[in-house]
Amino acid sequence: MPKIYAQEAYHQVEGFYNLSGFETASGIYLLDDQTFYYFASFGAVDFKVSGHYTLQKQGALRLQPHKASMQEFYVYGFESKVHRDSLVVKYIKPINSSIENLRISHNKTVFPKFTPEKHTVSVTIEIPDTGLLTIDYQKDNQMSRDFSIHLIPNVNELWIIHNYYAEMTRQLSKTLFTVEKDVLIDEKQKAHQRQLIDQKTRNKIKGFMEKQNQKIIRKNNQTIYRLNVD
Repeated sequence: MPKIYAQEAYHQVEGFYNLSGFETASGIYLLDDQTFYYFASFGAVDFKVSGHYTLQKQGALRLQPHKASMQEFYVYGFESKVHRDSLVVKYIKPINSSIENLRISHNKTVFPKFTPEKHTVSVTIEIPDTGLLTIDYQKDNQMSRDFSIHLIPNVNELWIIHNYYAEMTRQLSKTLFTVEKDVLIDEKQKAHQRQLIDQKTRNKIKGFMEKQNQKIIRKNNQTIYRLNVD
């Protein structure tokens, strides 16, 4: 669609859409800069994700969550002064017990088993010269998979955290919505009325998204980096 028309179309869909249903609180904020913020809460689940969205022909609307939120793992790293010449890789026990087994790919070092008392396991290896660390894992007893961590200079301690919401995020990215005037229609053909938002709300949502996707965190005088994962 022409650029001017596209800008107007995104402005016309900006707002909050309450998607809540039986025992589920959920909704989506669409901003006119083509970003979105989606949340859903049910039971112990507290799902929040952001990214960009696109408007297509016949009012079709698709969400494009940030790539990192669809990855199976998040990896954080920082500089430790305790072990300067080695790389310590720690793994926090995941909620999903079927994804507990990890292994360093290049030297076949297996992470220790979790126990009722031990919720974090670790291995210590030499820092790869390639700047890339590949880790094998199994999920739901399926064939071995792997992911690669892009290391950065001076970072010699990594924390791996399983992304419990990865599959939900990938499913959300496949969901097709439709926009008709001031209504958002979901895949079940249920209509959700647009609610206008003010600048204060817009800024608040922007703040949520920035915090959720920040790559550098400073905590207790320590700089923590969220590393890129493929």
